[in-house]
Amino acid sequence: KRNVVSPASGVSPPVCQPSGPGSEKETPPTTLPQLLDQAAARIGKHWALGQEWPVAECPKDETKHTGTRSGPWSSWNRWTWADFHRDINALARGMIRAGLEPEA
Repeated sequence: KRNVVSPASGVSPPVCQPSGPGSEKETPPTTLPQLLDQAAARIGKHWALGQEWPVAECPKDETKHTGTRSGPWSSWNRWTWADFHRDINALARGMIRAGLEPEA
């Protein structure tokens, strides 16, 4: 068993298996931004996230433990992969403008 700990001030290299699906050859290491870029390019029009807001109030009658029912999907706040990609990149640019530069 191998334990890998990433120091708060540094970057640890990815750990890959010598062969098989977890190997660097079959599944090259990638970053979350790279995965988001790929998702936006490949399936940009597909739904990525949904948020029901406002959420319906829970029933007040404690004898009915039915919870709440979700509203129709069309009433939710929704993001496609392209929308999510756009919004995440806008957030990153705003954070950089605010002085929160990524480490090199």
